[in-house]
Formats: sequence, structure tokens, C-alpha cells
Amino acid sequence: RHFTQIAHTQLVDASKRAIFGTICRERLADFSKEIKSNVGKMVDSTIELYNTIAKDLLPTPEKSHYTFNLRDLSKVFQGVLQASSIK
Repeated sequence: RHFTQIAHTQLVDASKRAIFGTICRERLADFSKEIKSNVGKMVDSTIELYNTIAKDLLPTPEKSHYTFNLRDLSKVFQGVLQASSIK
């Protein structure tokens, strides 16, 4: 049997902004100007909230499931990107 271990460093906020900002801008390109002009603010706010939660809600013996990673952040954006531009 073969085992492979993959390790990576945490992404810095600038990289998260670049990745999720690009995805959101492309997906929300057909939306109104008000939505498109606030994509950067939405991405920044979401990343700031993620950082706060990851820092403050640390796992405890009673709540060992409090481990947050990039997958949790991406699920927020997946939910946002399910929106439709049709009124």
C-alpha cells in the first residue's frame, strides 16, 4: 500500500481575495452595476469574517468540530454564486 501526504501552507488574505474575487466577478458579470460594484466589499467582508471565526472559535473538548478551513470559506461563496440575475 502506498500513502501520500500532501501539506500546504495557509493562503494569505491577498491570495484569497484574488481567487474568490475573480470567481465572483466572473460569475456576477451579468448582474446590475450595484451588485458588481460591491463584489470587492463582499469578498473582503467574507474573508474578514472567516478570519475572525477561525481565530475566535477554537476547538474545545466539548466542541471539537470547531475547525475551520478554506472549504468553509468556499462554501459561503458557493452559496452566493447560486443567485440568479433574473428578477
